[in-house]
Amino acid sequence: MSSDQVAHSFFNYKNFYKEMSNKTYTTYVEVGCWKGSSITYLANCLKHRWRHVKIFAVDCFDNITNDIDPVFYKTGQYWKEYENNLVAAGVRDHIKDIKKLSWDAADNFKDRSVGFVFLDAYKSYSNVMKDLESWYPKITGNGTLAGHDAYKPSVHRALKEFCNKTSRKFITTSEDVWKIL
Repeated sequence: MSSDQVAHSFFNYKNFYKEMSNKTYTTYVEVGCWKGSSITYLANCLKHRWRHVKIFAVDCFDNITNDIDPVFYKTGQYWKEYENNLVAAGVRDHIKDIKKLSWDAADNFKDRSVGFVFLDAYKSYSNVMKDLESWYPKITGNGTLAGHDAYKPSVHRALKEFCNKTSRKFITTSEDVWKIL
């Protein structure tokens, strides 16, 4: 599957990923990978730099519980489809998986060591806040902390409160992506 033949998914932010792939970041993290459409696209965008970048996929995969994410809990097992999609796209060897809750996975990285983090896992206010608080310290000085689903009231509320608390601002794009400035 090429980057333009992305399997049916919620992935609607190709332009944003293309823009981020042109940055000089050396570490890219996607939090919430579902069937692999977006991480596959990002990896293909970074193909010309594979020797110089590390790409991480953070997800509970088949270990999602109803209280963590009721939407994806109902979909059942998707690890095998994720794996097959990465293999078919030729990017399997370039993506390291971290099978943990996202805020626990953040502990795998030193503070100020990650150029790009894209949060697209949990949608509840409390879980989005945990993600923001866990991943924000990991971003390098010129890095990008961004995510999806800005239209959701719970995500928007968490972003607004987090930015007020950290004296930051955020913007949203037409692709329903938010980015902290």
